[in-house]
Amino acid sequence: MVAVRRTTDREVYPDPCLLIVSGQRLREDPLKSRTSSWSKVIPALTVRSVDGDHFKMVEEEPHISEIAKIIRQFYRALSD
Repeated sequence: MVAVRRTTDREVYPDPCLLIVSGQRLREDPLKSRTSSWSKVIPALTVRSVDGDHFKMVEEEPHISEIAKIIRQFYRALSD
């Protein structure tokens, strides 16, 4: 991934982050990393998947509501 290659010479980001990935991508290419190599620069990475392809995840229901739920849960856990 180009973004990760560009950041590997930078400091590691220490704070918790959330990565929401396409469940379809994971099914079609199960050997591909769940984190798309982001865990190399973000050790406190939480990964969640949403069914659907990359575009449907952010354009169609019920994927949008599922993403919103995942984000709410992540931020609630941070504030506990």
